[in-house]
Amino acid sequence: MTGLCPDVHTGCEESPSGNAYFMTIPAYKDVDLALLLELVRRGGTPVRPVEVYDDVARHFPHLTQDDLALTRPDGRTKVFFNMVHWARDHIRRRGLLADATGPWAAVAGAASALIEDLQGRGAKPGQRVNDFVNGTEVIYPTYSVTDGPGRFAQKQGGAQCQRRSRCHHRS
Repeated sequence: MTGLCPDVHTGCEESPSGNAYFMTIPAYKDVDLALLLELVRRGGTPVRPVEVYDDVARHFPHLTQDDLALTRPDGRTKVFFNMVHWARDHIRRRGLLADATGPWAAVAGAASALIEDLQGRGAKPGQRVNDFVNGTEVIYPTYSVTDGPGRFAQKQGGAQCQRRSRCHHRS
């Protein structure tokens, strides 16, 4: 049976029916924003992907170690790390990376694009946004598009949910 999940879930936990668990993988748009923010905070200093994974992950306090260990169907690629790489590609397509193939670094105009993105999520222009960009705060929950933990998935052999607001429960 497919239907809307009955309530908001936090962390990984059993569903009310006891046969699904709720993963806290964030929305792609949130990972894009978190990666861009971390690259801007580094002031254009190039980094390798492995140097930024933990910094991006800290923006999502609901993300668990189990979520970070989750692999794609190939059994090798970690889901969250793959999302960070897709975020890098989205940022590259926007022209906000200094080098399309080498270490990751934001171009000078990336800070302005980041501020526009934050304003698109409800941030008011001014010193508060500048302090946020130059500080250490995380995007969740203030600028997150994910309302609470992210997508949902079935436990052991169930179908993956197609939308974060839908959950597939076995009857």
